[in-house]
Amino acid sequence: MSLFTNDTGRTFFANSLSEPGFGGFTVGLTDGANEYLRFQDGGVAWQAGSEQFMLGRSAASPDLAGYNITQIGFRVNDFYDYFDVQEDRYFRQLDYSLDFYGSPVPEPSTWALITLGGAALLLWKKARRRG
Repeated sequence: MSLFTNDTGRTFFANSLSEPGFGGFTVGLTDGANEYLRFQDGGVAWQAGSEQFMLGRSAASPDLAGYNITQIGFRVNDFYDYFDVQEDRYFRQLDYSLDFYGSPVPEPSTWALITLGGAALLLWKKARRRG
């Protein structure tokens, strides 16, 4: 995905159909570890840091572990270029926000309760037919 300064206000969506590496990226987000993320412009990194820093979360906020992420929205809040006379070079300023779409993955205990309930219902139905 390429960004331009006139993309301010736009939201770009990524999912497994639009981005080939989406599955691997979401596995890294949902593994419970505070790993390293980066946004790049060609070969030069714009921003880089831990998931906690890049996603704007505090250490006390929940991780994305236990979620099945189906889509990510990347909203460009502000994006502009400027020239710094003292350093004699151009800079890029990017302000963004991310929206995650998906659902929580049921815990093993939830699956066990569903299975037990289904088995009890089948046994009850079978016993009712006999009687």
